[in-house]
Amino acid sequence: GCSWTLGEYAVSIRSDLRSPAELCVASSLPSSDAELRPTLLRSPPNLWYNYVMKFGEIVERLGGTVVVENKDGEITSAYTSDLLSDVMGHCGDESVLITIQNHLNAIAVCTLAGIEGIVLCHDRQPPEDMVEAARREGIGIMTTSLSQFEASIKLADLAPSTR
Repeated sequence: GCSWTLGEYAVSIRSDLRSPAELCVASSLPSSDAELRPTLLRSPPNLWYNYVMKFGEIVERLGGTVVVENKDGEITSAYTSDLLSDVMGHCGDESVLITIQNHLNAIAVCTLAGIEGIVLCHDRQPPEDMVEAARREGIGIMTTSLSQFEASIKLADLAPSTR
């Protein structure tokens, strides 16, 4: 972990915990009993969300299999949904989509939304037309045996994707 002073607060990050890291903040202001009062915050907003992954790192983290490689894309966020209209409305650029939607329309939505890759859960295999479209559009596809929930947890240090 690491520690620093931020104004009137002593801040420490515990790296021994599972992602997302936990932030401990203790006020160094005098209190009635003159003790520091630590407060544990889970997933502080926008503190960890400058994390960038390559598609290969996501494949490795999820124990998945690459179907279509995306070597150049930088992924900064993740979005989990099986409703493609929801994905179009809420999933932003430089993200990875965690889903079970294994059809051509998923690639069309990714192209419109600027999504860099798709994680197909429950070992769903993409059909050939989806694979061809992904190659043409430069969108990575991987499969994993994990559920959408499990995959989301393993990618928790990426920012939640927003539009």
